[in-house]
Amino acid sequence: MRDIIYRHILIVGVFLSLLFCGSSTVSASQEIFEADGYYELVDGMGESFASARERAKSQAMQKASDYACAFIESISESNKGVLTKDEISAISSSILQIKGEPQYTHEVVGENKILVHCHITAVVDSSNVMEALQKDRKSLHDAVQQNKALEVELARINRENEELKAKYAAASDERQRQLVREEKSKNDQYFQSMVYLEIASQTLRKGNVYDAINFLMESTQKYPENLRAWTSLVDCCKMAIKINTKDKNVWNLMGISYLKLNEYDKAIEPFTKALEIDQKSENVWFFLGVAYQNMKNYDKAIECYTKELVINPRDEQVYYHRGTVYFVTEQYEKAKLDFKKVYELNPNHRDIADIMKMAEKW
Repeated sequence: MRDIIYRHILIVGVFLSLLFCGSSTVSASQEIFEADGYYELVDGMGESFASARERAKSQAMQKASDYACAFIESISESNKGVLTKDEISAISSSILQIKGEPQYTHEVVGENKILVHCHITAVVDSSNVMEALQKDRKSLHDAVQQNKALEVELARINRENEELKAKYAAASDERQRQLVREEKSKNDQYFQSMVYLEIASQTLRKGNVYDAINFLMESTQKYPENLRAWTSLVDCCKMAIKINTKDKNVWNLMGISYLKLNEYDKAIEPFTKALEIDQKSENVWFFLGVAYQNMKNYDKAIECYTKELVINPRDEQVYYHRGTVYFVTEQYEKAKLDFKKVYELNPNHRDIADIMKMAEKW
């Protein structure tokens, strides 16, 4: 009911501003939209306030976008443009900007529930609308497809989130509740990752390739299994390389993205390009070795790991990977030496104690 009242007030406010002064304006070229979002946080599920705030903000942004769509549609009609709802939505998501900082409040609404409220003020610049309308139809079509895919996935994540809440409420014992908490944690991480992916997509449409890359890196840090983010990173890296072909970091990032996508053959070229620029780039030889190892090109993998150890002689992971390759190729004595080195560098390394016991029998 609270949400319906807020929505009604905002719709009336926007209508009156359009009726009497054309818009609620900062200047003749800007339109302001205020919107509210809510999220009910369940205590005990392990939900963080950061995630709850992000969900409330996402809802508020969606409402602001709905209001912006009406404004964009009015401009397109006055300029005799014919746009679909999806095209208008794609334009809205790319040019809508938050003015100032979102405002958050929290209210206890039940025995174990907290209502998180987010209020935002968003701005649309009419000049940005005109610029978007002048873009070719194919660019707009591509933006529509990306926008729809993100909307569908975010909607699915939110449905899953509500199902998990219901599942938690119905859990009969602590073991079941713990399992739900673990699923909920993954859902929260994936949601936050998708939010950064959405921001990156909007940033890229504005032509800010390097900013988009930074947002995508945030996305992968939130949820490393987000393959959409890694795929988008590959695309952004290709754009950045066109700007500067000598950027070894971008070449390296492209290669890592291919590794995460299990496209090992495609990772070879970007890592090789990075090494052509700087032979002593830390970790690049290692990543190239990982690509070759997964392609079962073991000689090349050993060569790459060995070169990485010249640059970084105390990296336990490199010794571990090279030792694994030596073991697979039945070079057991060399494998023992590498695993022994891993143990020396880090006795707590996963599996190394068991491997050393097994090595005694080789």
